[in-house]
This record gives sequence, C-alpha cells and structure tokens, in this order.
Amino acid sequence: MEPWTWCWWWLSWWCPSQPNPNLNLAAVGLTPSGIGEAEGPDRIFVGGLPYYFTEVQIRELLESFGTLRGFDLVKDRDTGNSKGYGLCVYEDQAATDVACAALNGLKMADKTLTVRHATISGQMKSEQETIMVQA
Repeated sequence: MEPWTWCWWWLSWWCPSQPNPNLNLAAVGLTPSGIGEAEGPDRIFVGGLPYYFTEVQIRELLESFGTLRGFDLVKDRDTGNSKGYGLCVYEDQAATDVACAALNGLKMADKTLTVRHATISGQMKSEQETIMVQA
C-alpha cells in the first residue's frame, strides 16, 4: 500500500465526518442542546461581553434587534463561567446587519463589544467570497 493511501485511510478512520453517537458530551462539560445552535452563513460573533452578564441578559440584549434562531455563549469547561464571547443567528437576515452596526463598539461597563459577521478564520465575508471565486 502506498504511504499516502495508508495516511488517507487512517485519517478517514481517525477523523470521522460525523461524531460518534455514543460520545458522552456531559463528561467533558458540554450539553448537546447548546452545541451548534448558532450555525449558518449569517452567524454573528459577539465578543467583549462582561463576564458577569448572564446568558439571559445577553439574549435580551441581542433579541432587542430581532428574534434569535440560535445563540451559543462560550463557557469555561471547568467553571461554567462565560468566556466573554459567543455566536448568534437571527431569524431575519436584516436584523443581522442592524445588530452589528448598533452593537459594535458599544461600551458595556469596562468592556467594549466587538460584533461582526462570524467567519472561519477571521477574514471578512467579502474576502472569503473573493477567495472562493478565484479558486
């Protein structure tokens, strides 16, 4: 067997495309209902959140711009405390741009919010589209 064939076989075995349904997520501090709620092309990254804000308070702030389809607040695995950022998706795509414009740069206590379209590697959405067109 060629080395690259063996490597491809090993990767496909070791890194399956779907997670194991028997995986115990609770053992590592994750809950199935909270994973991937904020998926989609119009995800918003919300950073700079004060650590003492509760998930309910953050949802209320975000929902003032429209109904949320999903919201994921990133929490510390050991303590369960907020890490100060999360992702959300609005039901109405128009609310996405309004929320980004209104919340980005907003001062909250000693923090400044960073609110923008979420990307895979931190690139702006238009840069990703350009790369896809060139490829």
